[in-house]
Amino acid sequence: MKLEKDNINLHKNTPGLQKINDSDNSFEKKTNNIESIIINNPKIEKDKSTEFSPVEIKSSESNISNLNSIIEKTKKILLNLISIIKKNKKDAFLFLINITSIITYGISLRGCEGDPTECTIKRGLIFYITVGIFTVISCLLVSTYLAIAFYTCSSFYHLIYLIPIYLFFFINYTGTDAEEHGTYNSIGFILFLFILVPLVVFILYVIHWIRNKKYKITFFVFLSIFFVIVVYQNYPGFSCKDWDKGLNNTYINNDNKKYSCSIIIPKKNQCMLKSLDGVFDLSKIFRPSCQAQNILKNEKKIFLKNIGKLYNDESKLNHFGYPITARNKFSMEDKGLLKDYMLYVNKETIKMDLFDQKHYPNEPKPEVELFFDEKNYGHIKMKINYNETLVKERREISKNKKTLYDNILIIYIDAISRNHFLRKLNKLAKFIEPYMKYERNEEKKKFSAFQFMKYNTVKGLTLPNIKAMFYGIQLEEKIGTNYVKYYKDQGYITGHTGTTCGREIFSINSLILDQQLDYNSFDHENIAMFCDPNFFDYRYPLHKGVASVLKRCLYGKYGFEYAMEYTQLFWESYINEKKMFRIHLNEGHEGTMELVTYLEEPLYLFVKMFFDNNYLNDTIIFFVSDHGNHMLGPYQIIRPKDYFIESTLATLIIMVPNNDKLYDSGMYDNLFENQQTFITPYDIHDTLIHIAITDQIDVTGDFFYNSLQGFSKRGASVLNKINSKERFCENPKFDYKIAKSDCKCKINKGVKY
Repeated sequence: MKLEKDNINLHKNTPGLQKINDSDNSFEKKTNNIESIIINNPKIEKDKSTEFSPVEIKSSESNISNLNSIIEKTKKILLNLISIIKKNKKDAFLFLINITSIITYGISLRGCEGDPTECTIKRGLIFYITVGIFTVISCLLVSTYLAIAFYTCSSFYHLIYLIPIYLFFFINYTGTDAEEHGTYNSIGFILFLFILVPLVVFILYVIHWIRNKKYKITFFVFLSIFFVIVVYQNYPGFSCKDWDKGLNNTYINNDNKKYSCSIIIPKKNQCMLKSLDGVFDLSKIFRPSCQAQNILKNEKKIFLKNIGKLYNDESKLNHFGYPITARNKFSMEDKGLLKDYMLYVNKETIKMDLFDQKHYPNEPKPEVELFFDEKNYGHIKMKINYNETLVKERREISKNKKTLYDNILIIYIDAISRNHFLRKLNKLAKFIEPYMKYERNEEKKKFSAFQFMKYNTVKGLTLPNIKAMFYGIQLEEKIGTNYVKYYKDQGYITGHTGTTCGREIFSINSLILDQQLDYNSFDHENIAMFCDPNFFDYRYPLHKGVASVLKRCLYGKYGFEYAMEYTQLFWESYINEKKMFRIHLNEGHEGTMELVTYLEEPLYLFVKMFFDNNYLNDTIIFFVSDHGNHMLGPYQIIRPKDYFIESTLATLIIMVPNNDKLYDSGMYDNLFENQQTFITPYDIHDTLIHIAITDQIDVTGDFFYNSLQGFSKRGASVLNKINSKERFCENPKFDYKIAKSDCKCKINKGVKY
């Protein structure tokens, strides 16, 4: 009753509303007069076809009544809202900022799908600068809003203004797509707020402190926090002792008389990564085991939902085969995006119950099969399809070909720096270390290992480095041939497995379409299983797939366990043939830098098994990464110096058979000297090409092999002599295109170029 009286009084006291009311009444009177004239005038003929029954008239009156009721309620809501805004102008202002920031952020999401680097290639830098500006504006607006809200509020009800912001973050949970920024951008946005909000509040308190001394205590609290942060960053526990140390007690050599550039070494108390090792391991809390029931229980449902309509009774489907992705034919109509690639691969899943020539003509039997048991739990079985025809063909090709080694094993560990390799894969490092004590023809020591202390990648991102490493070209260049082609042309049987969904270590599908990149698929591959929706999510969430900070599980096992098993099966199947195999392990590709911990023991046992079983006859082994860690996480907020220095100082260790060829050819001396030489991914490319196409070793430094087809303009094989005096980022002779911030080998004084 009280509310009704208030509304009546409000109507009476509001002239504008009285006029609206009066106009409504006059309109109603006129309408009634017209109706009475029409009904009572005998001259107006009634059209029987338009006559309504009493039921229809009653229904129509009811609808009009409902409509009037809705209008009245809407009026009341608007009037109440206007009243609230008038009484609480400050809240209205804050709410307006909130909504504006969300709209601004929404504008920044409008872009193109796919990885930001690929989009930059397509649309140019201006597009991304514009997106960046909108994102920064939205961050500033929301931060200001929150700061003012926290600073001025005397009660907690204002926290409801946070709800739309956080809802917006989690609704837009769709990965790295530029169009819908996704989890990483949302988290980055939130972390940005945590930095900006305290900063704005601090500024407000300082202003008030200057005007009013009662804020003095608060000011000193903030000042104390700032002081603690400064002390924390210089805490002696963050010592950089032995940061420049490698295997076998080898240290980085920055002798400016011998080398043209020196590796940046962090100052004494700027190294947090070693001290904080293990602190951010979220798997211990949220995913202690891949056997957890909450992971396993919905696997079949998720799998069937994502592979497309099969046939009516899907519950009876229990046996599937993963397709060979090399058979996928992309057209220019396809965007070539990771999302599309995953969907296409999953739609080509083979239903083994129907596997025959009628349903799958000319389709080879899948090497990797999936079974669901009576509890709907998945199980994987693998078997390499030994290809006798391929073996005969490659043997014939290799008859008159001169190559350096018969077998090449590339263990590619994504996003792990030289230092992080030693920190997290310590067992493997200790296993390799004895092979660095160089003794010729020692019976027990079948290999010699070399570590490259100054391996500087092109950028702290994947795409520029794999274009340099696999194609020998710069990011901007569009014509290149994958090194795999040279191995196939020389008679090698090739194979690849990874722990991500894509033809390559990086999504290059759109590049193959838009550029003249000569991509050569491997003879054997295990890719499709890592497009399984139970493992991979193209939106890159933080709990699943290739960006997960938690253990990456598939059907009760680690994803990398399947990759290792496939590698072993391939190697055993072609044990007596010339072969090149690459295994890609993606556990370093996440922001906490802790997930790679779970790779340590399995990878050590995997490598040891190859040695124990004598699988490595005439084999050269590469342990290589594309860059250090760059993923969004706690270290990008804490900003330790060693984290940023390591971002482009990646892992490169090469193990070479310890035989007469190593020493007599001069290769040993070259490798030993090149360990302290500035090396880039272009050099890895040329080393891989060198092994495949020639058995010669250069000890003069004349780079005779650059005249041979396949070598890049910017690289040199590390098996050959390299002039270390010419090696530095800025040298125009090589045109590395390494940005200043990415170059961690700074040119020494007096070096002319």
